[in-house]
Amino acid sequence: MNRLMADIIESKKLPQQDHQALKRIGESLHKSNCANAVQYLARHFCITIDEYENLSEIEIMGANFLKIIEKCSESSSTQARANSFLTFLHRIALRIV
Repeated sequence: MNRLMADIIESKKLPQQDHQALKRIGESLHKSNCANAVQYLARHFCITIDEYENLSEIEIMGANFLKIIEKCSESSSTQARANSFLTFLHRIALRIV
């Protein structure tokens, strides 16, 4: 998913580091009142934040959202949810949200 954001930014020729993309995703989720849902799904899918010790809570939310998309895409029963999340991620990348 980071690759998707990186590709979009590359095409716009906007320099951006990974944590900045995570921050933008997290901010968009927060503005859309999705923070609690992301936290719930992160607990549901047992997503840990050990590797994110140097990130802010907003950036962690963005990273968790990307991991949730990955987890949802692994099962045929949750692929529709993954598709909805990817659509939301695409809207973030286009700055529609």
